[in-house]
Amino acid sequence: MITPELIAWLNEQRRLGCTDVSLVQALIKAGYEQDFSLQFVQGKAITEDASGSGKDAQLQPPALSSIPLGAEEFFLSPNEDQPSLTQFNTPNVRVVENASVKILMQLNKPRVAVFEGLVTDEECDLLIAAAQPRLDPSKTVDSVSGDSVMHAARVSSGMFFRRGESTLIETIEKRIAELLRIPVNHGEGLQILHYKPSGKYDPHYDYFTPSESGSQVHLLRGGQRIGTLIIYLNTPKAGGGTVFPDIGLTVSAVKGNALFFSYPLATPESMSLHGGNPVLEGEKWIATKWLRSGVFI
Repeated sequence: MITPELIAWLNEQRRLGCTDVSLVQALIKAGYEQDFSLQFVQGKAITEDASGSGKDAQLQPPALSSIPLGAEEFFLSPNEDQPSLTQFNTPNVRVVENASVKILMQLNKPRVAVFEGLVTDEECDLLIAAAQPRLDPSKTVDSVSGDSVMHAARVSSGMFFRRGESTLIETIEKRIAELLRIPVNHGEGLQILHYKPSGKYDPHYDYFTPSESGSQVHLLRGGQRIGTLIIYLNTPKAGGGTVFPDIGLTVSAVKGNALFFSYPLATPESMSLHGGNPVLEGEKWIATKWLRSGVFI
């Protein structure tokens, strides 16, 4: 049963910065059922008034997933009170791990940035060569079981490098961490994906939906995903761009460029719906790094 005290507790924990995942875990530990805990934290639970009729609990909006200290620049939108002409008036070139990274484009909502120079052409080729012998058909996460399963929405092949698996991987991971100001251990292993002609990935969200039972096993490995970095390892002859349907944006796949976007709120309100447009001619290779709110294990 939802009581005013329980609602007050939830709102106070959110004020203190607790994530939805930690709140659900705390409720389960206190003896509440998992389904109730998930629905309550997501604001879907129903309480009863004095007449016995149902009404929505008066809850504050879901809290932001915790962003590591110092990483706010590329993960959170600039202050809306700041004049728009100066929101992104920051250094245009960042030197990270001996690489000069240019910021080509930035967007406020959702938080999107496009970089040039994060990796060299030679490093792109080396990543492709190292990944090719280890490719398998790409899968998606089942919303109920949490298992990796084949799905018609995703037509590609891929593999994962272990974090720090080689000198090349370690160097790139350090650059990403320094650029985005997020610890290396908050990143999942670098994934390489290969799309042949007609290969694509229908629009989707990268975060794990907290209300889905299949998400729980993944959330326990490092908290919620809060950002995605995509490095384009080649330039397809046609097609293959990354599309954001909610905001009418397509980022072209250009070798050596990297796309970053964040979703500190794990709901469609993040406007992070995105997909990989079909490759019309040639092939497409990308490297993807998913970033977590906590240490990924």
